[in-house]
Amino acid sequence: SFFNSLPGALFWVAVGNYIAKKEISLKNCYLYIILAISVVLIAVERVIVVRYGLEYTDDCYFSLMILCPILFLIILRHNVSINTSFKFRELSTIIYVTHGSVERVVGFVLKKIPIEIFTNDIFKVMISLVLIIVAGYIIVFINKFFLRAEIF
Repeated sequence: SFFNSLPGALFWVAVGNYIAKKEISLKNCYLYIILAISVVLIAVERVIVVRYGLEYTDDCYFSLMILCPILFLIILRHNVSINTSFKFRELSTIIYVTHGSVERVVGFVLKKIPIEIFTNDIFKVMISLVLIIVAGYIIVFINKFFLRAEIF
């Protein structure tokens, strides 16, 4: 969709550049309070979208405009080495490329299980998030294995 493509990504690039140029920082307590509020907001937004049938696309939430910059600021508070930043970049690319497929598979599988909690959207998101991160690490490991083995 538009929100998950280059035009949508330009917003996040602009936000990242603004944070870097202005050297924005907040105290830890404010960061984590805003983080908690933004997580609640995205959950509430999802409930409203589903309840009133307002879903246009599954990857466009206004609350992300609050959540993501706060996550950026939290990550920037930690001393990140070049090696770690390469790992983040590699993992984030893999997560971006695989998240849609993993979410669809999780939704399909959980729909087949007749237990009420599996129909809960928040539960599906949490399961998907864990599986996406695990899959990301597995793909990074496999990639490094093939690079060391010089198979290709």
